[in-house]
Amino acid sequence: MLHQLWAIPRTIIVKMVEDLVYNILRTKFGESKPETWWDEKRNRPLGLGGLISNLADNRREFEYDQPDLIKKFLELVNPFAGEVGKKAHYIVEYLESVDELERLKIPEVISVLLELRDRIKPS
Repeated sequence: MLHQLWAIPRTIIVKMVEDLVYNILRTKFGESKPETWWDEKRNRPLGLGGLISNLADNRREFEYDQPDLIKKFLELVNPFAGEVGKKAHYIVEYLESVDELERLKIPEVISVLLELRDRIKPS
């Protein structure tokens, strides 16, 4: 299924990554650190940039091999976030090809987040 992501609008891919990071932080920190996943001033979830930053800043609070997964995600997401994010708000902007999907390592980004999500124990 992940190899078919190139046919999905960029907005959905960005939202999928954003939602996974949000859920990882919310599951891990819950109400003890809502500032890692929630924007109190705007009364809504943080955006992708804030979520990624908070995941990076708090990675040492995760257990066992989870910081390694976070490090891998951060390495993968840098080119992805910058390039895909530029056009994410165009409703029908699609990835141009399977080559772009592979170059941005989108399947790996999502797979790492899914693996991390599955290993998180609520605080």
